[in-house]
Amino acid sequence: MKYDLIPRGGHVIGSFAWRIAEPACRQHGFFPDTIGTGLHQFSIHGPTNDLMTTMSKLLFLGMPLERVIQATTITPARAVNLHNRGSLATGMVADITLLDLAEGEFDLVDSEGDIRTPAQRLVHAGKIKDGVVVTGDPN
Repeated sequence: MKYDLIPRGGHVIGSFAWRIAEPACRQHGFFPDTIGTGLHQFSIHGPTNDLMTTMSKLLFLGMPLERVIQATTITPARAVNLHNRGSLATGMVADITLLDLAEGEFDLVDSEGDIRTPAQRLVHAGKIKDGVVVTGDPN
């Protein structure tokens, strides 16, 4: 079964179609409040892949980078009453994912197999866990 929805908290395997997301976002300014993946064994190798891919899809659709970051961090944290997460304010836990906005050609696939190829995408550039720089696998 396919669902004609743009992500409202999860991309999953059947919940994101370019044919729905593009007019909703570009023509009507309808962007999600939160961004998540709903990642599981059937979506990790596509179309979802990872959180940066899902974030890149919304960036491609015209969602401002600052809103993409907010919808992935502080907004979902507040939605589930984790007021000590999702912010870089003084006194917060220093769990930080460092991102880079890479330039090039990147295929972004939707749940129906349709592809868009933006010139930019977010990529993992490092992380800080409990205030310590961590190297290695981004997951």
